[in-house]
Amino acid sequence: MRTDISEKTVFKENSMETSKGNNLSYEQMKERVIGLWTAVCSITDRGNNAEVKRKKDGSFTVYEVKKNIVTVR
Repeated sequence: MRTDISEKTVFKENSMETSKGNNLSYEQMKERVIGLWTAVCSITDRGNNAEVKRKKDGSFTVYEVKKNIVTVR
């Protein structure tokens, strides 16, 4: 388990509450996860890599990463 994560998550029956005061219902969580997954799928369908990072406020951001092969002669 990672020790550098200071945010504690408590799962209740139909919601998720974090130590930062965010209280998300199951439907809100589901919408966010589907949105992230859709972004990752659309990026990888184009042949690029996707990186998902957590911001300081706890939200997630998806980055499109395109790697280029460089040949030096």
